[in-house]
Amino acid sequence: MRKHINRILTVATTCIATLGYAQSKQNDTLNTGVIDVVKPYAPSISDAFKVKEAPTLDDATTETKKEIKYNIFSFPVASTFTPSKGKAAVVEKAKPVKLFDNYATLGVGSYTTILGEVYLNHAISRNESVGGYVSHHSSGGNIEGVEFDDGFSDSKINVNYASRMRDMAWNVEGGFQYSNYNWYGVPDSQVVFAQDDNINVGHAFYNAHVGGDISFEDTYINSGSVLFRRFADNQSSGENRFIAKGKVDVPVNGEEISTEVKIDYLGGGFSNLYSGLGSIDYGNFQVGIMPSYQLIRDDLTLNLGVSAYYLNDTESGSNNFYIYPNITATYRVVSDVVIAYGGIQGDLEQNSYYDFATENPFVSPTLFITPTDKQYNAYVGLKGKLSSTMSYNVNGSMNRAKTEPYLYLTKLHVLVTIIPMETRLELFTMILILLEFQVK
Repeated sequence: MRKHINRILTVATTCIATLGYAQSKQNDTLNTGVIDVVKPYAPSISDAFKVKEAPTLDDATTETKKEIKYNIFSFPVASTFTPSKGKAAVVEKAKPVKLFDNYATLGVGSYTTILGEVYLNHAISRNESVGGYVSHHSSGGNIEGVEFDDGFSDSKINVNYASRMRDMAWNVEGGFQYSNYNWYGVPDSQVVFAQDDNINVGHAFYNAHVGGDISFEDTYINSGSVLFRRFADNQSSGENRFIAKGKVDVPVNGEEISTEVKIDYLGGGFSNLYSGLGSIDYGNFQVGIMPSYQLIRDDLTLNLGVSAYYLNDTESGSNNFYIYPNITATYRVVSDVVIAYGGIQGDLEQNSYYDFATENPFVSPTLFITPTDKQYNAYVGLKGKLSSTMSYNVNGSMNRAKTEPYLYLTKLHVLVTIIPMETRLELFTMILILLEFQVK
């Protein structure tokens, strides 16, 4: 009993001493601190022993497979369902268009008319090709009742070489053309005099040209082209023309301004005036720059641009500057069904003897050639598709041009010619309304 009392006293004394020490000790406080991480934590997976999917079991009970006995009792079931064999849906495929590298055509008609074309193309390699084109169209004439020669002939030949690389493609080509026509329409009262004078009603044209173009991908320089043409006839008339064009993207404040640069030189002359006295010489040198910016917002596409030209008349020595608007816009009112569009544009168009003779081969070689000042062409309209086979286009326009060329019939001789500059309309304004439907 005493031993138990001593133990109890000892334990009580120890507890009192511990409590007194705990009361005398100050409470700990939690202080915040900053931990600087010198190296980010990069956890890694250590090698571990994975549990096999099919562990080996040394168990006589599990290794011994139990024998299972079963029987299948099959009996017929009445059914009226008869499955049918499935068939794949038929898809109508459009017949692929058969393309040919070479072709030739030949046609023969009355009055010894011959029409023929030959086109050849050969792939030198995967990225290179060379081609050629030859055409001929002629008629022997001899139409009954015609007093003068009435045949004609038009022959062309053209060759080209093309190369295409990963980010660049270029092409060079050259050609020659010969055409011969006969003027006709001499008044009955002058037929005898014309026959006595052995009048030459033939007019032959010669055209030779060489040129090339190049285009780039993913660069600020988009494309460029050059062309030189020599055009002449058998009436001692001729002209030379050189055209160089380039298109670049100019970055401005994070945006790209598409800019086209053009150099156009034209020089030539005619040996005779329409009156038969003196000659005509002409020459024009143009330098143009056409910047434009395209803005696309949802269904609205807006092109803002301007065209500026410098013109030098090499014969008279005069110099002029021209500025034209170049603004177009389209807005999809109802998807592809109704599209509103409009714009106002202008340009300085270089006229040439080659262009006039191509438009009308009976033109007189006594022309006053000068550029056309197309001051503006304003237009608005609606277009769209009513169905997959029908589309429409309704528009109205108003344009104003200066020194516009016109074809008219001369009085003294029945020859088609261009209005002389002193009698042509200096300013021309036209209002046009057009309604167009297309059905496929």
